[in-house]
Amino acid sequence: MRKAQGLRVVAGALAISFAYSPEKEDLVKAEVAKFNASGATVNGKKVFVQPINIASGDAETKIAHSRFKPTVWSPASSFWGRLANYESDKPLTASDNPSLVRQVPSSAD
Repeated sequence: MRKAQGLRVVAGALAISFAYSPEKEDLVKAEVAKFNASGATVNGKKVFVQPINIASGDAETKIAHSRFKPTVWSPASSFWGRLANYESDKPLTASDNPSLVRQVPSSAD
C-alpha cells in the first residue's frame, strides 16, 4: 500500500487524482472518504480517489505549464479553466463547463 495525503492506497488500485480548491475541503474530504470506503471497482480494479487541496491559481499555473496533471480539477471558478487554456494555448478544459446545480423546489410547488 502507498499513502496519498494520509490515505492508504491499495496496491494496483486505479488512482484518480482530484484537485480541488480549498473552500471545498469539508465537502470533498467527507465525500472522498465515503467513496474510497465503498469498494468501487472498474474492470476488477479498486478505484481510489486521491484528494489534492490546492489553490485555484496555483493549480492553474502548474496545469498550464504541464507541471501538474490531475485526473480531475475542480477550481473555485470556471475562469481558472479558461485562463489555463489561454496561458497554455491548448484546450485543456472545455469551453462550456457548467456548474453542478440541483434545482431546489420553491415554496409554491
